[in-house]
Amino acid sequence: MPFWRKRTELEPKDIEQIINEYSAVVKDTIGRYLPRRARRAMSRGKSGLGLSPGKKNEEIAQIRKMGMGAWLDQTTQDTLKELSPILMDSPSLESELMTKLKELKKKWNLRG
Repeated sequence: MPFWRKRTELEPKDIEQIINEYSAVVKDTIGRYLPRRARRAMSRGKSGLGLSPGKKNEEIAQIRKMGMGAWLDQTTQDTLKELSPILMDSPSLESELMTKLKELKKKWNLRG
């Protein structure tokens, strides 16, 4: 008798909602650690919501393939890797991002 639960498939609108919430949390958290110029440039740039429908469908297909929790982990690690040369205090940013990620996963009942 298996003790694990069957993996639930997320709807595309749920995936988009999780992505939007995750990007808002990451943007807010990173904004506290970046220098002023980088924060201003970040607010001027697009927030990633301007994806074409084809790109959005590819992204959702990739998320469904690897799982939402794994995608969030990978995206967080990629973000930290890109920002570590710029930041002075990257270990504290990493711990704060991981805490926020854990809270987000718990809220949406995601594993991984």
